[in-house]
Amino acid sequence: MDLPSVELLNNNFFTFVVGPARREFTVHAGVFARLSDPLDVLINGNFAEAADKSVVWEDVDEATFDRLRQFAYCGDYNCAKPEPLKPVVVPVVNVTESDDGERQGGSGENPSVAEPQPKPKFKFIGEKYPHRRHKYRWKLPYSISNMYQDLSNNQEVTITRKRKYANFTNEICHDDKANMARAFALWFNISGQGHSAARKKLVYDSLEGEPFRNYKDLLFCHAELHMLADRYCIDKLADITAIKLGELLFRITIFPPIIRGIAAVIHYVFQNTMPHDPIRDMLMRFGAVIIEDVNDNQDWAQMLLDNPEFSFGVIQKLVKHRLPESS
Repeated sequence: MDLPSVELLNNNFFTFVVGPARREFTVHAGVFARLSDPLDVLINGNFAEAADKSVVWEDVDEATFDRLRQFAYCGDYNCAKPEPLKPVVVPVVNVTESDDGERQGGSGENPSVAEPQPKPKFKFIGEKYPHRRHKYRWKLPYSISNMYQDLSNNQEVTITRKRKYANFTNEICHDDKANMARAFALWFNISGQGHSAARKKLVYDSLEGEPFRNYKDLLFCHAELHMLADRYCIDKLADITAIKLGELLFRITIFPPIIRGIAAVIHYVFQNTMPHDPIRDMLMRFGAVIIEDVNDNQDWAQMLLDNPEFSFGVIQKLVKHRLPESS
């Protein structure tokens, strides 16, 4: 999206009263009106909001609106800030010995110390298939990005990866899961999704210092802004939010503690979007890659029950991309 012209940066302002706290955001009316026809009618039409030059969006989160404002002026928005895992503070009991030899506990002057919180162990497990041509399959935790790059080689290799939180070695080979990982990766180039050079200029989530404590916030940052863009027909922003969420799911390291957040964002999207929304297709492709590895998770299982459209879509993707062709 082109940046707003100088003519739009005039003295014609419009105020959005946002969130339960009713925080006021005053913006250039022309900058927001150009985003979509519904916003143009809201700001310049024959409605009370246009006459008052103000509208109340109490159900919109302040951070979400701020990202909308960034997009209106800059053509992009900042992602949620990741929060790396930090040491936790645990209570310390000072133990003393009484005159009769019994040990007694009591609080000292320094009641707590910082103990390092154990980080998740990232290790790939090779599952053997002696009767199949391929000997190993990928198991959690993994990132689909790494899976796609490694399995696309179509040959058995031994890979040693080094990250800040763990070193691990994984013996892998190409198998049918690679087909689904490839289908997810190719989503970005289907129907114009991210196909233009503009995609390369977007600001994506930084995964430096992974793992984080707020994966759910990172996911919902894009999903909530997507719903706001969809509500007011801001098509360009809806495309960008879908691309950014897909890019995050493509690169993020998936391990059991974050499956709840992934299930929650899928439920949120499917409860608040229409069937034709491209973000649904992206999430169904993602689900088809990981489903066999997360199917025992209760949050994931409940999400499948609550969202039959997603479940059916995942089955369709599996049939299309993963089931072997009949001989």
